[in-house]
Amino acid sequence: MLGTGANFFRVMQMTPDAVRLRALFEQHGLRWIMTRLAERLSRGRPLSGLIANAQATCDERRALDDLLGRHSTAGSRLSLDLATLEHTLRLAGMAGSLEEAVIACRGTIENQRARAERQRDEWEILFDAARSRCASKPALLGWVDALANDGTLKRLSRGDLETATNLMASAWRIVSRKPGT
Repeated sequence: MLGTGANFFRVMQMTPDAVRLRALFEQHGLRWIMTRLAERLSRGRPLSGLIANAQATCDERRALDDLLGRHSTAGSRLSLDLATLEHTLRLAGMAGSLEEAVIACRGTIENQRARAERQRDEWEILFDAARSRCASKPALLGWVDALANDGTLKRLSRGDLETATNLMASAWRIVSRKPGT
């Protein structure tokens, strides 16, 4: 039993074999798998559960059947249990996890959901700072809220937060000079 536990630990600590992984997933019949895994990572979704190919070709079906060491299957819909794929890659000594396999094949994948949340938070911080600056000037608070709600500042800055910050600073300098605001 000690050997089994040590083996398990060794497998979990393995360095991904990028050459073998790329060769495997660059095969015409298996490319769809790596594409789906990379898409999941970029959306911040876990690499668990099933992935499906609703219009699988014979080559894709044959390649997956061969990879998993199973008898030939039939049909146009092909599904893959990601736990089974991960187990297969571990046993082959190619990767300890699906995420390691994806990174070895595609490089680091940016989590687009987390990125969008960070950007949304950064914009909210910008508008909160502008609201704080205008707290004593109710007319300007309405203006800042309108900028936040209608996207004018994002459009004018082409979505660049630094440009937006500079535009807000410039607008504040102008408004601060105007008497009665």
